[in-house]
Amino acid sequence: TLISVLLIMLAVYLSLPMVMGELIRSQLQDQGFDTVQLNGLEVTSGRVSIAQLQISDASRRIRLGDMQLSFSLSGVLDGEADSLLIGVLEMRTLATERRGFSLPDPLLLPGVLKGLLAQAPPLRSLVLERVVVYDESNIKVLSLSGSLSRNDRDVSGTFQIRDVNAQ
Repeated sequence: TLISVLLIMLAVYLSLPMVMGELIRSQLQDQGFDTVQLNGLEVTSGRVSIAQLQISDASRRIRLGDMQLSFSLSGVLDGEADSLLIGVLEMRTLATERRGFSLPDPLLLPGVLKGLLAQAPPLRSLVLERVVVYDESNIKVLSLSGSLSRNDRDVSGTFQIRDVNAQ
């Protein structure tokens, strides 16, 4: 009956955050992250929001906050998303037994992000409002913000990068 179909659709809709949360955890654990904590996952029409995601492995701890993925139904059917906004991304390098470890050159970051965006499932834009990188002594070494956008053939963007240890 119609009521049964509506109840099933409601149950599927209400279970989406839990199912998506488990899918995200599984994917990140498959990528080698030992700890995955996901808080505040919301799914609405045209948007997925995550209040906070913390992931870590033996060498780094990453915290992402205030994330929003925007999409359209036609885009989802084509395997595309409109935009990903990351309000806060903090990365801490943890002390390891390796000596001489250093963070990558900050000037390489835009190129790395551009390559990731080009290889990722189609995403029209990526906005990083605040990115902070800390070394193994918990000292801030890099701060940046910026955005990338992609059309059918080109990737373009702007970044403001600040190496806090440079004079």
